[in-house]
Parts: sequence; structure tokens; C-alpha cells
Amino acid sequence: MGEDARDGPSGERRTPRSEQRLHRPSAGPEPLTLSIAETAAVLGIGVSTAYRLCARGELPVPVLRIGGTCKVSARRLKAYVDGEGDAVATRSADA
Repeated sequence: MGEDARDGPSGERRTPRSEQRLHRPSAGPEPLTLSIAETAAVLGIGVSTAYRLCARGELPVPVLRIGGTCKVSARRLKAYVDGEGDAVATRSADA
């Protein structure tokens, strides 16, 4: 069974982690950037794969390198996931 078919502790359906990241409750302002692990969850890929793509410069959105940390713009990742061309076009222009 897929992850979305698993039941939570009280028998209710659980939301897959990739959907939780995009549809989290409003506990405050949305973050401007996401970690590579959070990016992997949104894209539905493994964390190791996401780090490998980041190192190769092959993630579908620009990567911000802050010290030894890699971050991804939440707005551009959402645009990519939503199928908007802006994320990919901006990546090419930034390169």
C-alpha cells in the first residue's frame, strides 16, 4: 500500500509528508526557504537523491548556498510543482 493508505493512531487517514509540507496549518508565516530534505519531501524523491541533484546543479529550481547549507526558495519550488514555467525559466537565467 502507498503511504497515503496508512492509518494514523486513531484510525484516521494520514496525509503523505510531501502533501503535509505544502498544506501545513497556518502556525505563522510560511518559510521563505526549504532545506534539501524538505525539498525532497515536496518532490517525492529521496533525500540522498535530492542532495546528489543539488551537488550536480540539477535540481529543477535554483539552490541558495549559505555557508555549508543549501536552501531552496519555497515560492519557486511551489511554482515548479504547480507546473508554472517561471521556476525553470528563472533557473536558466540565474545560471
